[in-house]
Amino acid sequence: MEKHISKSELPAVHNYYAQFWLDLQIDKPYAFHSGGDGSCPMWYWNLILSRRNLSLWTKGIIPHRGFRLRDTKNYFGIKGDAKKTLATLETMIEHVQKYGWL
Repeated sequence: MEKHISKSELPAVHNYYAQFWLDLQIDKPYAFHSGGDGSCPMWYWNLILSRRNLSLWTKGIIPHRGFRLRDTKNYFGIKGDAKKTLATLETMIEHVQKYGWL
């Protein structure tokens, strides 16, 4: 199944060669187990945890000691402030659910 999001749907993404997009296309092995018999691919794990971290960051809470907004933006290839980055990540999660990429 082809995993593609058009540039018009995510205008904040400026680099479709960022590590997230490479992980999405390669479909790295399922490295994280979500409990039970289900597992989660690494790219999806990073996506949902980054959404959690950014939602905390936008409320003024530091998610963890090593958190840097710059690292998140570089991994996903996104430009913009924290709120715009969070909105882009939420749109990406909607696409994952809509197209059934898991």
